[in-house]
Parts: sequence; structure tokens; C-alpha cells
Amino acid sequence: MTKNSILLVLMLTLNAFVFSQEPAIESTSDKLIFDVKVNKMMGNGPTGASLDLKKVKGSPYLNNDFEDGQVYINSKVKSLGYRLRYNIYTDEFEIFNSEKNKIVALFKTSDYICKIKGVTYKYFSYTDVNANEKDGYFVELLTAKIPLYLKYRSVYHPAQPSDNPLSYDKPASFSTSKDYYLLKDGKMQLLPTKKSKFFPVFGQNQNKIKQFVKKNKLKISKEKDLIKIVQYYNTL
Repeated sequence: MTKNSILLVLMLTLNAFVFSQEPAIESTSDKLIFDVKVNKMMGNGPTGASLDLKKVKGSPYLNNDFEDGQVYINSKVKSLGYRLRYNIYTDEFEIFNSEKNKIVALFKTSDYICKIKGVTYKYFSYTDVNANEKDGYFVELLTAKIPLYLKYRSVYHPAQPSDNPLSYDKPASFSTSKDYYLLKDGKMQLLPTKKSKFFPVFGQNQNKIKQFVKKNKLKISKEKDLIKIVQYYNTL
């Protein structure tokens, strides 16, 4: 990871002040979350100037707006009375506390499940597309014996000054992509995007999956078709 990326991660985690290293599951909401700052991020250029999100193309958030949601702790609803939004880049949920007029970040642990507008986010350990071991939030797309999950991924691209005086500088930007996983035997398994690697994931059922995809003219690059494929897989 480059020095610039490290600085960005540090700031995008919103300068969280950790009150405890242990999940405060039975404690008050103030101990479940960390104080954070969101107006600006630390510098990524040689001058160390602050980066204003309003001047960055794209967004680190799934939705810039805070929305009504619920936080479940060990499957029980914890009513925080706040609104939520998901920061893809830092892989954390931010909560707006209107009473204190501040934004805080939810403690990262698999004991917590977040829901926004009926969409469920669960926290798992996984191996990313670059074979790095990580922990993060996944969107539950299909509830089944072998469920299907979506993992959002955000990449930050620093601003690039133009070498040509007749062209414009390239602004800093965030790009978002999606990866899909199966939860098998308690472990997240990445679904490859190439057919030659995709079908073997289904083991002894790969030929049946191939026939199902061909018969129904499905594309493994489409989310709605992936859901149909995994639904069928769960019937085998």
C-alpha cells in the first residue's frame, strides 16, 4: 500500500477514537461506536493539503445520504435512534446522531448486523480478488442453505495533473465495483468472473449449472442471473 493510500485510509476511517477494544454488546450506545470527523480528509498530495469530498468525482459511500436503519447485536435489535450510511472505502457503517449533531462509526464485528431499507449487511472474514485476507460487510442477496452475497469494493484514484497546458487536470475520484461470494461450510468463496473458473466452484454440479445457464440464456456477469443460478444450485 502506498503512503498516499495509507493516509487516505487513516482519514477515511474518520479519525475514530476507540473507547474499548472489546465489543460493548451489553453496554450503552456510546460505547458501541466511536467519535469521528467527516468534513475533510488528510492530504494526499506533496503539500499535505486537505481533500474536500465535494471536489472528488464519485463517492466512498454507497449512498451519501443517511437512511433509516436498524442495528442487530447477536440477532437482537439495538435501537440506537440514529440514521445509517455505508462507507464502502473504509468498509464501515456511519451513524448520524441528530441529538449531538455528530457522525460516529459503528464498531466492526460479526456480532453486528445492519439493515437499511430491507437490505441486510453482515460482517464476515473473506479473501478478496487479490488474495488478501480481510474482514468486511456483505449484502445478503439470497437467503438459502448456500447463500449468495455481494461485496462492494471502492478504489481511490488521486488527482493527476495534466502534462499538457491545453488539457485539464484529472480530478481525484472513487470507483466502485462489485464482487460476489457464496457462503459454503462457513467460509466465503469468491465467484470468479471467467466461465472457466466460475463453473468449477459448483463442484460435481458444475455440468448441471452449465446446462441451466445455457438453457435459460443467463449471464454470470448479471446480478439477477447469478441469483437464479444460486437458487437452482440450492435445489440440487
